Amino acid sequence: MFAQTTPLKLDSAHDLHAALFNAMTDGVLVVNRQGLIIDCNPAFHRRLGYRKDELTGRSVTTLDPPEFAAQVPRRLAEIEQQGQATFETAHYRKDGSVMPVELNARSFQVGSELVFFSVVRDISERKEMETRLHEGIETYEAAVNTTTLGFWMVDMDGCFLEVNAAYLKLSGYSRDEFLRLRIPDIEALEQPAETARHIAQIIRDGSDRFRSEHRRQDGSRWPVEVVTSFSRVQGGRFFVFIEDISERVVQEHRLQLAARVFDTMDQAVVVTDASNRIVSINPAAVRITGYTFDEVRGKDPSIFASGRHDRAFYDAMWASLHASRHWEGEIWDRRKDGTLYAKWLGINAIHDSQGALYQYVSVFSDITERKKTEELVWRQANFDALTGLPNRHLFYERLEQEIKKAGRTRQGIAVLFIDLDRFKEVNDSLGHAKGDALLAQAAGRIGAKVRESDTVARLGGDEFTVVLPNFGDRANLERIARELIMTLAEPYELGDDDRGYISASIGITLFPDDADNLDGLLKHADQAMYVAKAEGRNRFGYFTATMQREAREKAALAKDLRQALGRGELEVYYQPIVDMTDEVIVKAEALLRWYHPERGLVSPMVFIPLAEELGLIHEIGQWVFGQALAAVARWRDMHDRIIQVSVNRSPIQFEKPNQPCCTDELRRFDLPGHSITVEITEGSLLSQSKHIEQQLLEFRNAGIEVSIDDFGTGFSALSYLRRFDIDYLKIDRSFISDLAEDDANTALTEAIIVMAHKLGIQTIAEGVETERQRDLLRQFGCDYAQGYLYAPALQMDAFEQLLGAA
Repeated sequence: MFAQTTPLKLDSAHDLHAALFNAMTDGVLVVNRQGLIIDCNPAFHRRLGYRKDELTGRSVTTLDPPEFAAQVPRRLAEIEQQGQATFETAHYRKDGSVMPVELNARSFQVGSELVFFSVVRDISERKEMETRLHEGIETYEAAVNTTTLGFWMVDMDGCFLEVNAAYLKLSGYSRDEFLRLRIPDIEALEQPAETARHIAQIIRDGSDRFRSEHRRQDGSRWPVEVVTSFSRVQGGRFFVFIEDISERVVQEHRLQLAARVFDTMDQAVVVTDASNRIVSINPAAVRITGYTFDEVRGKDPSIFASGRHDRAFYDAMWASLHASRHWEGEIWDRRKDGTLYAKWLGINAIHDSQGALYQYVSVFSDITERKKTEELVWRQANFDALTGLPNRHLFYERLEQEIKKAGRTRQGIAVLFIDLDRFKEVNDSLGHAKGDALLAQAAGRIGAKVRESDTVARLGGDEFTVVLPNFGDRANLERIARELIMTLAEPYELGDDDRGYISASIGITLFPDDADNLDGLLKHADQAMYVAKAEGRNRFGYFTATMQREAREKAALAKDLRQALGRGELEVYYQPIVDMTDEVIVKAEALLRWYHPERGLVSPMVFIPLAEELGLIHEIGQWVFGQALAAVARWRDMHDRIIQVSVNRSPIQFEKPNQPCCTDELRRFDLPGHSITVEITEGSLLSQSKHIEQQLLEFRNAGIEVSIDDFGTGFSALSYLRRFDIDYLKIDRSFISDLAEDDANTALTEAIIVMAHKLGIQTIAEGVETERQRDLLRQFGCDYAQGYLYAPALQMDAFEQLLGAA
């Protein structure tokens, strides 16, 4: 069955030993007591890379690294004492590398010399395996004992076999407590049956990664991410790593919230990278710009640019971003469809933890509608709605700017204050709509006569102003003023074949000659305008020092008038009105007089307009009404008859609603309504005021009679005489004064009387001074007369004496 082998024949034992010595795969090293190499086999010197003759006679210490060479004497002594020893050391190879070896050494007595025979085994592979094993153990321990990740080792039944300190710290358990638990005691999301199915799945798949929640020792729960693998070692083991992801979950929730906000916010968001290339936009940006994300991805936001901003604008933006990492402001951009829109833009430069620029985040909202609204509000606040001219507020602002500029450049400014003469008559006769049309045309005419750099404004009503900076010389200024007067005097086509005819009075003041501030310029221009109006209208005039004195005089008079009633300086005079059939006094007109303690008697032509301007006419008029009723009651008691008193009522008094009721005053004096006649002007009727209509109705219901004063001097509208149940017409003294010499006045006076009688209205002639005037009026059928022919206005005592003598 087996082949026959020829036995190896050796000549002697020495030959056998030599053959074994040379054939051994382990190295053999023979050294003497001094550590010198006596002999070595091929396996030894070849592994070290030497020839045998290179090693013979060398000290073995020359082959060992220093840490091992130092141990050689002790090792030899140990072998000599114990007869043998096994230990690990290392030898240098000829190339300088180190070969780890295991020495099994014995000592022998050869003749008189002691030698050491060592079998030297190369243990490089074993050392490498030991190193790998050691590293694997260290790696395992490092992995298991990580300070951030929890670790379990679990058996097939879900019992815990191992746990690391990190998980114990996270869960709050002690090691002993935890190792008595099973997975269902820790798992908070899965039921035990679900956990069993999950374990089966992991066994089948070999591993799993999932999220869950675990219970702490105190019963609280926290989110975890679990990574587990299954090994069949020792009957099956699960190696589980657990990460606490509480902070991650919070961050994810924040990111989810941020994403929802990003997608749902009304403001647009555009994100660009460090190179300013678009990497993200939200739906609001799509809606506002009209571009989809795919259309702008990777592009520069300059694709939105409108072209309305210059290079300097963008340079300033980038300078701010580089300096402070932020820029905010208003900017105009262009949508995909080409339309422009305004937006409020905020840009933030985002840097990473190392300070390197990461991206830019731009947030903006479309403010186009808001800009339109703001512009509308601004226009409404600064421009007159009717004429489109700057209003008082903007006029003041521009004049203030021109004053500051002129102060720096030392150039003059002219301010023109323009008031339209007789505008109220057009407005009252043709209606407010036609009046508004006239104002709009007047504004256009004024603007056409001045430069674009000049300011034309409407202060209100029929008042306009013009600011002429750097107007040149006075000749040029007067040319402009004359052109304005001429153009404003031309007829106005108001529609429906209606025409308006007005003129203009202009007051001129100069900066800095007349005043060096806004208030002073306006006040002086206003004064100059009133002087121009008083001098006949349709003209212009400069402010003078005399006007300033008159203005101060007026201010002082106004101050005194405010106190006149309380000081008892006002007194009511009465001028008789006679029945022209028998010249018996049947009526009287109440006329107010002011005796100033220093100025003496102040003309009603002066203080009545001042009282109207100051608003004092309401209080004074009510006082006069009460004085007149008291006089009527006194004369009734004295003469057993009613002497009717006419009381003038200013148009200003009609403008104030909720005045004391006249019937209350009549009841207080126990007088009938016809004890009083209220005298009003034609203009009061023509204004078509609801307040006037209501008060005239109250007078009629109370029995108070109404008289039209100065009839024939205004724009008479006869239809109002019937509409308001007028009782008397007072023919103006301008007709009566020339009654005997002027045929036209005579005819007009007779016509007024006849017309009034046809309408059932009685007439009263004012200013009758001669018997010829009286006789003609009686001939025309005039009902009543008053004037110096009968008596001037008298104080109460004198009037009563006249009554007593009649």
